[in-house]
Amino acid sequence: MDLSVVILATLVGHTLLTAGVFVHGRRTDRQPGYWLVVTLCTGLLGVAGYLFTR
Repeated sequence: MDLSVVILATLVGHTLLTAGVFVHGRRTDRQPGYWLVVTLCTGLLGVAGYLFTR
């Protein structure tokens, strides 16, 4: 697999996860705070941290 495909897939995946955290925060009246940046940078780790810290 080409490296550019892996990088693009990772970028798209992390962006979708970040959007999910944002939408979840809006629907539940929770402020995601710094978890948006963490999710964008680290993906699933950020989502897990967001969901388990509140």
